[in-house]
Amino acid sequence: MVANLGISFNVIGKITINVGNVTTDPPDIRPEDEDVEVRVAIENSGEAAAKDIEAKLLCNNSFKPSWSGTDRSYIGRLNSGEKREALFHIDIADNVASGIYKIPLQIRYKDTGENEYEVMRMVEILVKEKPNFEIVSYHTEPASLSAGDKGVKLYVRIRNIGSEKAEPVSVRITGEADVPFDYDVKSDYVGNLDIGEEGEAILKFDVDKDALPKVYPQGIEIRCSGDRDLGDDNVYEVSSSHSSTPGFEAIFAIISTILLIYFLRKNLHHLPFTNPL
Repeated sequence: MVANLGISFNVIGKITINVGNVTTDPPDIRPEDEDVEVRVAIENSGEAAAKDIEAKLLCNNSFKPSWSGTDRSYIGRLNSGEKREALFHIDIADNVASGIYKIPLQIRYKDTGENEYEVMRMVEILVKEKPNFEIVSYHTEPASLSAGDKGVKLYVRIRNIGSEKAEPVSVRITGEADVPFDYDVKSDYVGNLDIGEEGEAILKFDVDKDALPKVYPQGIEIRCSGDRDLGDDNVYEVSSSHSSTPGFEAIFAIISTILLIYFLRKNLHHLPFTNPL
C-alpha cells in the first residue's frame, strides 16, 4: 500500500513601502512661501497588506511645519498594489537657496500580525529662485535734522541678495504713526538689479516745525517683480512689516533748533560779566 503524504506551507508575502509622485501647491516653491501643500504618493508594491501606516516629514530649519501636526499624515491600510496620498503643509525659510532638496520621510506601519516596521524614504522639493534685498546704507542731507527743515533728501542704498534678478525695483516709505515727516517724494524707481547688484533711491521730505527732539523709526518697503527671462512674473515685497526682515527701518534723530537756542541762552547767563571798557 502506498500512502501519498502532502506538506503545506504558509507563505507570508513581503511588504514594500515606496514613495511615488510628489506634487506641491503652489507648483513653484520659493523662499519665504508659507502653508505650502505637499502631497506624496505612498504605495505598497509588496505582496502583503500593511496597516496603521503613518508618514512623518522630518523637517529642519529650512522647511518647517506650517502649524502643529502638519508634518504628519495618517494613511491607514494599504493592500498589495494600493497607493494613497500623504498630505503635509510646510513653510519655507526666507534664506533658502534655490535648488533641489531631499527631505527625509519616516514611514511606520504594521503587518497583519501586529509586527511593527519603519522605513526611511526621501521627498524631493524644488525651491526656485527669488530676489531678496538688504539695506546697505542710508543717510540724509543735511545729516543733522532740525524741526522745520525743508527739502530733506533721504538716500537709501539697497542690494539684491537673492538668487534671481529683480526687475523693476522701487523703494517706498511706509506710513508710520507719529512720524513728523511730510514726504514730497515718497517713492523712487531704482531699476533692474542683478544678483549682488546695488542701487540707490532718493526720497524727499519736510520736517514738521513742531517736531519733538527724539529718534523716529521710519519704515521702508522694497517692491519688485521676478526675472521675466525665467518666467517669473510674481511681485515681491520686503518691508519693515515683515518680522523676518529686521533692519528695514531708517532711524532719524530730530534736533530742535529752539531747544538749542534755549540752552545757549541759559549758558550765557552763567558766564562772568566783563566790562568791555
